[in-house]
Amino acid sequence: MWKLYGNQGVAIKTTVGKLSALFETAGRDFIYGRMTYVDYGSGVSTEFDPLRESDYDLLLRPFFLKRKEFESEQEVRFVTAGNDPDERKGILLTNLTAKDWIFAIRLWPGLNAGEAVSILKAVEHFLPQVDCQKSELFSGPDGSLLELIDDFNARTGSAADSGWTDGQDG
Repeated sequence: MWKLYGNQGVAIKTTVGKLSALFETAGRDFIYGRMTYVDYGSGVSTEFDPLRESDYDLLLRPFFLKRKEFESEQEVRFVTAGNDPDERKGILLTNLTAKDWIFAIRLWPGLNAGEAVSILKAVEHFLPQVDCQKSELFSGPDGSLLELIDDFNARTGSAADSGWTDGQDG
């Protein structure tokens, strides 16, 4: 799912329990649950039946229903009440420390070497106990695809990447 959610970014690993405990300290009420995936086209789902008593809660909590096309995500969603209408900035959770909920960080596998080194150094400085690595998802048994991406990034050296090419981002 790098292309959809983390293209040129990072993936952060945590647990539902850690997030739940963290949200409990936020002064807001949160509920969470595993998403139920429904085939909206046919209206048929083996996971959800509005006539089944165990599914009645989902009728009042449609935010835990999602189209079957997204089933591979296996999402767990956290939900809270909306903001006061005067609060236009969203919900800000403060006094949260990253070390309390981040277990691991994976960098997008297409990052060039300079970008990866810069991010790895920053994470090592701020979160030395967190396992941070460049994802090997694109690499095959011989690593050839990853080498191809790094070679392409090195050859193109686009203006957008120029600040990263030497591992120095200022």
